[in-house]
Amino acid sequence: MNRKEAIRLSDQLIIANEAMMKARTAIAELGKEEQLEFDGPLFELLVELQWQVMVPLYEKFPDLLPSGLLDELPVPAPTSDAAWSDVKLPRGHHSSAR
Repeated sequence: MNRKEAIRLSDQLIIANEAMMKARTAIAELGKEEQLEFDGPLFELLVELQWQVMVPLYEKFPDLLPSGLLDELPVPAPTSDAAWSDVKLPRGHHSSAR
């Protein structure tokens, strides 16, 4: 991809990102049931757009990165195949309530 193509793609991705953010705002004004139905899938789609498409583009063309975009990126939910029974915490590391 050349710079001209990257600029064109970036422009369209920014429009798509902004449209999804506006849709999430509109969903937040709906009833609880509709919020649960629509916001989860839209949020997942937004995370995919940002982390799987936009971030790689801006890693290749960092000067095209819109200011503040990284601050707006939602953190994807961690995924793991490990079961809690497989998790071992180091001894001696505990918090005490005061």
